[in-house]
Amino acid sequence: MAAEVPDDVRGRLAECQERLRDLPLPLRWTRPEGIHLTLFFLGETPEARLMEIGQAVGPVAGSAAPFSLEAHGVQAFPDHGRPRVLVFGLRGDLEAAARLKRALDEALKALGFLPDDRPFRPHLTLARSRDGRAGDWKTPLAREKDAEGGHFEVRRLVLFESLLGPGGSRYRGVREFPFGSGKTA
Repeated sequence: MAAEVPDDVRGRLAECQERLRDLPLPLRWTRPEGIHLTLFFLGETPEARLMEIGQAVGPVAGSAAPFSLEAHGVQAFPDHGRPRVLVFGLRGDLEAAARLKRALDEALKALGFLPDDRPFRPHLTLARSRDGRAGDWKTPLAREKDAEGGHFEVRRLVLFESLLGPGGSRYRGVREFPFGSGKTA
């Protein structure tokens, strides 16, 4: 379950990816058209469960109000030890994003989907390490720590299907859940 990122923001993130492609690190780059804010990873899920997932997620989205985020600054996760993921950080109404995440966790946990046990750090994934090798991430990333990716408004949730293939994953929106105008979940 995710929030889409508009094309103009994805375009800026793609420009940043291009600037970073010369990093002396073994990275597998995310396709720009697939960049999104993951709020709950369902994993491999049978199509037969999509209706019950929709019945759980619909009320969560319906009780949420739109909120604004801004893609700002490139970071590595984890920020200690061996980094595995290169991301664009987010700022803005992070509390609204966290409330939405908690509401999704509760709704989907009731269906047997276990939420991630790591703290929620909203981000947009740019690349993943191919082999987990350590390297000098900090020096090359320092030039992008204040990079601006643009503002966007989150107005709905999207259930994406991940299609694995050569050159990385592609994502297809399976179902959308528009927000209501009430308080964020």
